[in-house]
Amino acid sequence: YQYTQRHLYISIYFTYPLLCKALHNKGKVENVVKYTKQNFLYNRPYWDLDTLNEEAHGWLGRTANLMMHGSTKKGPFAEWNIEKPFLIPYVQYTHVPVVLTNCTVRKDNTISYKSNFYSLPLGTYKGRGSTVTMTLAEGYIIFSDLNENEICRHLVATGQGRKIKNNDHASDKSTAINALIEELSQLLENALQAKNFLNAIRQANPRYIRDQVLLVKQTIDSASKPVVQKALDYCSDNQVVSASDFKAVLPDGSGGYFHQSSDQTGVTETNDFIFLKS
Repeated sequence: YQYTQRHLYISIYFTYPLLCKALHNKGKVENVVKYTKQNFLYNRPYWDLDTLNEEAHGWLGRTANLMMHGSTKKGPFAEWNIEKPFLIPYVQYTHVPVVLTNCTVRKDNTISYKSNFYSLPLGTYKGRGSTVTMTLAEGYIIFSDLNENEICRHLVATGQGRKIKNNDHASDKSTAINALIEELSQLLENALQAKNFLNAIRQANPRYIRDQVLLVKQTIDSASKPVVQKALDYCSDNQVVSASDFKAVLPDGSGGYFHQSSDQTGVTETNDFIFLKS
């Protein structure tokens, strides 16, 4: 329509927002737009915005707000007068910016806030000067690292002198991770190289190391050992420390070759990675 092309906005009164209580009601609400286009705008000559708005007021008064609904047998204008006394005035929402506060981590992996102590995962304290950021939101106290990655959250405690502890924070997961890395390293031809590679991933992504190691294991299980070893050599030589990038080096992770090389080395080169032929 030429009206939308001119970025036309029509002031239509006596309409109010409808709450979609179910998915099938969505079309009923959107039908108001179609009704306006087909009943009022269709084949109507456009002169200027003021004229069109004046015509819209006339159309509302004689048609849209007075006609009885086919099913409810009620008119919009009459219903508007009934509901008007019960409507609540709109109060503009004021966005309060999130304020991050740096907190010093205690030796027992806790943070002191308003004389209460909140636990952090074991290993958060890494020596003097260990800090995290803290923010308050919807009754929770949220702790994040300096890159704003959430570490954990607790309900804000009432009173003083309490220690709010998540029992999972006290468990040492490093032993299980070490065993998983050791087990996975033994599956490859060069166990020491594989262990160094996995530890490098651990250092780069400590929070998601379990998921990273499991993704590497899944990738290894889906390819032959020579191909995996070539991928490992490439990642080690180019300081690739991500399980997803390790997977991308293999044919199964590439989604297909970008182009095939003419040599017989078993390696296909691309701009970012080499893709190994199985």
